Amino acid sequence: TYTVRNNTKNLMRLDFNTTQRIDMQTDDSSGKVIEKWSEDRAFMLQEGIVIINPKERIEYSEKVATREMKPSETYTIKADVIGYPDYTATTTVTPSP
Repeated sequence: TYTVRNNTKNLMRLDFNTTQRIDMQTDDSSGKVIEKWSEDRAFMLQEGIVIINPKERIEYSEKVATREMKPSETYTIKADVIGYPDYTATTTVTPSP
């Protein structure tokens, strides 16, 4: 789950050129991309707006493919809002054997 929080006292407005709102990427420990979430999805050329009220949040729940992951290796997952590089989140995961 990728959460965008508006911790300000002002309304947050996010403008988009397509129906895509987020993207996610999984890299192995050497930095090689093993999965890009948007790669096998189609998005429409339709403008849109997301409004987040002060002190509220919006959540995007998506699944990360694990078929290329190997046990005991560390992977970095990066999620970001399209067109808003300040709203990037990263985490690391290490699958169990």
